[in-house]
Amino acid sequence: MIHVRYNRFYNRVSVHGHAQAAPKGEDLVCSAASILVHTLSANVTQMEKAGIAARTVADIQDGYATISCRALMGHESTVSSIFQAVCVGFEILADKFPEYISYKILG
Repeated sequence: MIHVRYNRFYNRVSVHGHAQAAPKGEDLVCSAASILVHTLSANVTQMEKAGIAARTVADIQDGYATISCRALMGHESTVSSIFQAVCVGFEILADKFPEYISYKILG
């Protein structure tokens, strides 16, 4: 099972595990979660380059990811909106496939 935790206070998303909904390479739930992870990672990197965020972390490994950043002053709502938009995707996956993915909001 994939476990996704979104900490709104720290702008941090942690993802652990594998869906195991199908064999490796054929698992659409895992693929969907993976693209959300990579989308958030790319956005965090772009925000840092644009001077919107700092202290970015995008640690992505097989079965594990942590993505976070600190919003720079005046950009809190932008950073928060991007994290929330991507996390809606995790929420949809968890609602449609609760046996393969769990999603919780912390903070």
